[in-house]
Amino acid sequence: FLLDGFPRTLAQARSLDALLAKEKIQLDGVISYEIPDPELLARITGRRVCPQCKTAYHLISRPPRHPGLCDECKCALVQRPDDTAETVKIRLEAYAAATRPLADHYRAKGLLIPIDASGIASDIHAHTLDALAAIVLDQ
Repeated sequence: FLLDGFPRTLAQARSLDALLAKEKIQLDGVISYEIPDPELLARITGRRVCPQCKTAYHLISRPPRHPGLCDECKCALVQRPDDTAETVKIRLEAYAAATRPLADHYRAKGLLIPIDASGIASDIHAHTLDALAAIVLDQ
Protein backbone atom coordinates (compact mmCIF):
# COMPACT_ATOMS: atom_id res chain seq x y z
CA PHE A 1 0.00 0.00 0.00
CA LEU A 2 1.00 3.60 -0.48
CA LEU A 3 0.38 6.53 1.84
CA ASP A 4 0.61 10.06 0.43
CA GLY A 5 0.78 13.02 2.81
CA PHE A 6 0.53 10.88 5.93
CA PRO A 7 1.93 10.91 8.50
CA ARG A 8 2.55 14.65 8.84
CA THR A 9 3.72 14.75 12.45
CA LEU A 10 6.01 12.68 14.63
CA ALA A 11 3.03 11.74 16.83
CA GLN A 12 1.18 10.42 13.76
CA ALA A 13 4.28 8.48 12.70
CA ARG A 14 4.56 6.85 16.09
CA SER A 15 0.86 5.94 16.04
CA LEU A 16 1.29 4.46 12.56
CA ASP A 17 4.36 2.52 13.75
CA ALA A 18 2.34 1.06 16.63
CA LEU A 19 -0.61 0.14 14.39
CA LEU A 20 1.63 -1.50 11.80
CA ALA A 21 3.53 -3.42 14.49
CA LYS A 22 0.23 -4.64 15.96
CA GLU A 23 -0.88 -5.85 12.53
CA LYS A 24 2.59 -7.27 11.78
CA ILE A 25 2.97 -5.03 8.73
CA GLN A 26 6.36 -3.62 7.86
CA LEU A 27 7.02 -0.40 5.96
CA ASP A 28 9.27 -0.92 2.97
CA GLY A 29 10.34 2.68 2.52
CA VAL A 30 9.48 6.33 2.99
CA ILE A 31 10.09 8.71 0.11
CA SER A 32 10.99 12.27 1.02
CA TYR A 33 11.09 14.95 -1.67
CA GLU A 34 13.80 17.45 -0.83
CA ILE A 35 14.02 20.94 -2.30
CA PRO A 36 15.52 24.15 -0.93
CA ASP A 37 12.87 26.51 0.45
CA PRO A 38 13.73 29.40 -1.92
CA GLU A 39 13.29 27.15 -4.96
CA LEU A 40 10.02 25.77 -3.62
CA LEU A 41 8.80 29.30 -2.92
CA ALA A 42 9.60 30.35 -6.51
CA ARG A 43 7.94 27.24 -7.91
CA ILE A 44 4.71 27.74 -5.97
CA THR A 45 4.40 31.52 -6.24
CA GLY A 46 4.92 31.32 -10.02
CA ARG A 47 1.82 29.20 -10.56
CA ARG A 48 -1.14 30.75 -12.37
CA VAL A 49 -4.45 29.21 -13.35
CA CYS A 50 -7.30 30.11 -15.66
CA PRO A 51 -10.44 30.55 -13.55
CA GLN A 52 -12.65 29.49 -16.47
CA CYS A 53 -11.05 26.44 -18.10
CA LYS A 54 -8.65 25.59 -15.20
CA THR A 55 -5.57 25.39 -17.45
CA ALA A 56 -2.44 25.71 -15.29
CA TYR A 57 0.63 27.78 -16.12
CA HIS A 58 3.90 28.79 -14.51
CA LEU A 59 5.48 32.18 -15.05
CA ILE A 60 8.92 30.60 -15.64
CA SER A 61 8.56 26.96 -16.68
CA ARG A 62 5.24 27.05 -18.58
CA PRO A 63 4.26 30.64 -19.34
CA PRO A 64 1.22 31.49 -21.47
CA ARG A 65 1.87 32.75 -25.01
CA HIS A 66 0.48 36.17 -24.01
CA PRO A 67 1.46 37.29 -20.49
CA GLY A 68 -1.41 37.03 -18.03
CA LEU A 69 -3.87 35.47 -20.49
CA CYS A 70 -4.99 31.88 -20.92
CA ASP A 71 -3.91 30.34 -24.22
CA GLU A 72 -7.16 28.38 -24.44
CA CYS A 73 -9.92 30.87 -23.62
CA LYS A 74 -8.07 34.21 -23.29
CA CYS A 75 -9.30 34.79 -19.72
CA ALA A 76 -7.08 36.64 -17.26
CA LEU A 77 -4.95 34.21 -15.26
CA VAL A 78 -5.08 34.31 -11.47
CA GLN A 79 -2.83 33.28 -8.63
CA ARG A 80 -4.52 30.99 -6.15
CA PRO A 81 -4.77 32.52 -2.66
CA ASP A 82 -2.65 29.74 -1.15
CA ASP A 83 0.14 30.37 -3.69
CA THR A 84 1.14 33.81 -2.40
CA ALA A 85 4.58 34.29 -0.85
CA GLU A 86 3.10 35.07 2.56
CA THR A 87 0.96 31.93 2.62
CA VAL A 88 3.76 29.71 1.34
CA LYS A 89 6.16 31.01 3.99
CA ILE A 90 3.61 30.18 6.71
CA ARG A 91 3.18 26.69 5.24
CA LEU A 92 6.96 26.18 5.12
CA GLU A 93 7.29 27.20 8.77
CA ALA A 94 4.56 24.73 9.73
CA TYR A 95 6.29 22.04 7.67
CA ALA A 96 9.64 22.72 9.34
CA ALA A 97 8.12 22.47 12.80
CA ALA A 98 5.79 19.49 12.37
CA THR A 99 6.79 17.45 9.34
CA ARG A 100 10.53 17.84 8.77
CA PRO A 101 11.36 15.86 11.98
CA LEU A 102 9.81 12.81 10.30
CA ALA A 103 12.89 12.52 8.08
CA ASP A 104 15.06 11.86 11.14
CA HIS A 105 12.51 9.36 12.47
CA TYR A 106 12.47 7.31 9.28
CA ARG A 107 16.20 7.77 8.62
CA ALA A 108 16.90 6.20 12.03
CA LYS A 109 14.76 3.21 10.98
CA GLY A 110 16.68 2.88 7.69
CA LEU A 111 13.54 3.60 5.67
CA LEU A 112 14.12 7.11 4.34
CA ILE A 113 14.58 7.45 0.58
CA PRO A 114 15.43 11.09 -0.20
CA ILE A 115 14.69 12.33 -3.70
CA ASP A 116 16.04 15.62 -5.02
CA ALA A 117 12.95 17.55 -6.10
CA SER A 118 14.80 20.59 -7.40
CA GLY A 119 14.95 19.31 -10.96
CA ILE A 120 12.36 19.18 -13.71
CA ALA A 121 9.18 17.16 -13.24
CA SER A 122 10.19 14.36 -15.61
CA ASP A 123 13.47 13.81 -13.73
CA ILE A 124 11.72 13.78 -10.36
CA HIS A 125 9.18 11.32 -11.74
CA ALA A 126 11.95 9.05 -13.05
CA HIS A 127 13.78 9.14 -9.69
CA THR A 128 10.51 8.28 -7.93
CA LEU A 129 9.89 5.31 -10.21
CA ASP A 130 13.47 4.13 -9.64
CA ALA A 131 12.98 4.36 -5.87
CA LEU A 132 9.68 2.45 -6.02
CA ALA A 133 11.20 -0.21 -8.27
CA ALA A 134 14.11 -0.65 -5.84
CA ILE A 135 11.65 -1.12 -2.98
CA VAL A 136 9.64 -3.72 -4.90
CA LEU A 137 12.73 -5.60 -6.10
CA ASP A 138 14.20 -5.61 -2.59
CA GLN A 139 11.27 -7.61 -1.20
